[in-house]
Amino acid sequence: MSNYFNTNLKFIREKKGLSQNKLANIVGVNQTTIARWETQEIIPSIDNVEDVSKALNISLPDMLAIDLRIEHPNEEIKEVEFGDMKVTLSKDGKITDKDILEMNQFLMEEKIKNNENKD
Repeated sequence: MSNYFNTNLKFIREKKGLSQNKLANIVGVNQTTIARWETQEIIPSIDNVEDVSKALNISLPDMLAIDLRIEHPNEEIKEVEFGDMKVTLSKDGKITDKDILEMNQFLMEEKIKNNENKD
């Protein structure tokens, strides 16, 4: 299972208009701790994750296991993997299957170019 805590923390905090300092005061840690959680420099304890989840009004399972950015109606985000490449697509509005196919085509062309340059 993927852990989306750091991306969800930053995404939801910003969507709610909370500064790192304001959230830190609510949770009972310092601002630097919030910043380090968001960058995955340190891993919070499960108690800290519960406190953040409560402060942001997000269930603990959702905070950890779901990329909440995908659920946001105005910021659709999809990740596309092609071999050893991974691209995150984000734009306002709907990402269509055509957008995904065009990105896959681009990635395939880049992969071929990279392989040709290695020879």
